[in-house]
Amino acid sequence: MDTWTWPLMGVILIICGIGYAYTRRIAKMEQQAVHNNDQPISQAVKDNPTMLNPIIWVYGLAFVFVFIVIFYNIVKYQWI
Repeated sequence: MDTWTWPLMGVILIICGIGYAYTRRIAKMEQQAVHNNDQPISQAVKDNPTMLNPIIWVYGLAFVFVFIVIFYNIVKYQWI
């Protein structure tokens, strides 16, 4: 597990950074809003509702990390 400690910490920091950035953005929008329906949904969100969802990005990042771990282990132990 020592091999994957730093890459795992890096992935965790990236996920936390994405979550923090989206939380700050939403908090800033809430402070600027006068009413609950003050700002309409942008056209980009209407066109691509899943692409701007941070949960989808976190799942994607976790999938890439798991794929790298699996690929690394396959390559490492196949040649021994």
